[in-house]
Amino acid sequence: MPNPLVPQGFLNRVRGAVTVTDIPALNVTASFLGKDAISMRPDSAATDIIPTLTGTVGSQVPYQQVTITMHLLRTQGLAASYQNRFASDTSLGEVV
Repeated sequence: MPNPLVPQGFLNRVRGAVTVTDIPALNVTASFLGKDAISMRPDSAATDIIPTLTGTVGSQVPYQQVTITMHLLRTQGLAASYQNRFASDTSLGEVV
């Protein structure tokens, strides 16, 4: 059980941004995000496990493909901008 006399502080849950370098109109800042904000999930293993004669060794993957989920507010125009973009072209270019 936590000590009730120790202040727990606050978490800043709305600090996040996604930058689309080729299309600045699609940049996402905290004001466009809903409660779940941004999540990033790797699509494959970040480290390959290679067997050796006496065990295993890890080899980190130099490039990682990921899935980014941005929980945008529908009341903001940015959500419609993404929907219109994906209707015509699903390529965003470099996303940071």
